[in-house]
Amino acid sequence: MAEVSLKAERREALGRKQVKKLRRLGKVPGVVYGRRIEAAIPITLDAREVYHLTHGSHGGSLESIVISLEIEAEGKTSKHPTLIKELQMDAIQGTVLHIDLNEISLTEKIHTRVPVFPKGECKGEKMGGILEQVFREIEIACLPGDLPEEIIVDVSDLGPHDSIKVGDLNMGDRVEVLTDKNQPVFTVIVPRLVAAEAEEAVAGPVAGEGTEEPEVIGEKKGEQEAEAPEGGAKKKK
Repeated sequence: MAEVSLKAERREALGRKQVKKLRRLGKVPGVVYGRRIEAAIPITLDAREVYHLTHGSHGGSLESIVISLEIEAEGKTSKHPTLIKELQMDAIQGTVLHIDLNEISLTEKIHTRVPVFPKGECKGEKMGGILEQVFREIEIACLPGDLPEEIIVDVSDLGPHDSIKVGDLNMGDRVEVLTDKNQPVFTVIVPRLVAAEAEEAVAGPVAGEGTEEPEVIGEKKGEQEAEAPEGGAKKKK
């Protein structure tokens, strides 16, 4: 399980004008939701900490990271394990404009998505095939403590037309896979041209193509086919 800590302050200022002002001050507005929370909690976070979270070195999806959120309000600090529910990003600058978090229970299963990454050099690609990744994320259910950050799949032994299905992934007994287990995650497709060339190589040359007539041994050049005179047979010597 990937886990990070974030500090936040309860936000009293609401409305668009106040939110814009917070952003100019280097803050990111957000909201915390949850079944155990009577009313959603408006918060502000430090923009630099949020940037490190969204552009960090972790390989997994942001949805697979448990955030230990510490909210300070009226001199008291409360801790909330959370998952990212939604991010609003600036399309040009890549900064976070708003963040929504869901409070979770560490003793109850959560439903989320985990990214899938290939590992190794695919044998089928060396033979002219193309490795296609059908699913980039897998839906799972598990306790937060068992949440994998990412799923690494070895594709080295995949040949042409081979595939690895969701049911082939080794997720362990503590992780329930919700995606259809019959769906392929990786498959090696073969372009028509490559397939046609492979079939031609196996079949060999077509009979009669590219072959010359054998020369008759013992006959001199030019005497293999003596022409008969008109109305008669071939002359005897």
